[in-house]
Amino acid sequence: MKPHVLLIEDDDLLGPGLIDNLQMENFTVDWAQDGESGLQAATKNLHDIVILDIMVPKKNGFDVLKEIRQVSQVPVLILSAKSSAQDRILGLELDADDYLTKPFHFKELVLRILTLLKRKTREFKGPEVIQIGKAKIDFKSLSIQKDEQREYLTEKEMLVLKMLLSHQDQVISREHLLNQIWGTNNYPSTRTIDNIIVKLRKWIEADSPYEIRSHRGIGYALTRVDQQ
Repeated sequence: MKPHVLLIEDDDLLGPGLIDNLQMENFTVDWAQDGESGLQAATKNLHDIVILDIMVPKKNGFDVLKEIRQVSQVPVLILSAKSSAQDRILGLELDADDYLTKPFHFKELVLRILTLLKRKTREFKGPEVIQIGKAKIDFKSLSIQKDEQREYLTEKEMLVLKMLLSHQDQVISREHLLNQIWGTNNYPSTRTIDNIIVKLRKWIEADSPYEIRSHRGIGYALTRVDQQ
């Protein structure tokens, strides 16, 4: 099946040009020319990826992204003339998957779309629910439960945990985690990974045969302690 793209873009010249070129690359494209109609399309219809301009009328792209993330984890690629580091950081903090500034080369856009679609299909190979010590991890509901306590993770927090589980005893660099999960080596900072690890350790390490070990200057590895 052709990948289904939602384009939220108000430029009367750029929009039709992108649609024609994406269709030539075997994509199906829906076009919304303002934030309100784009949000409605994103939350009511099934799309494989959303291409989102920030400066669209009626509702700006950042607000659209916030509301999309309340109901969906569809990959979102921001396409914007706003190129400052502050705007890029804000977009990624709001859980955009990638950020491409205008002007851009169409081939680069297609390659970024294909990368996000490939990343979307990567799943942890294993059961939907696993037990680590006293912690029950439910990948479907994005939750960790221990005794009577339950915490819901963001999709990216769970993806970090999935990568550690999938590469047990292997050191994974912060940069690799950022590149694989956020799609960029520059934003957010590696400190984001450190903060997620602190959160995961609270649930994984207590009363458990596993620990998330720090490897100074490199990254982290999930290791079974009782086998050392």
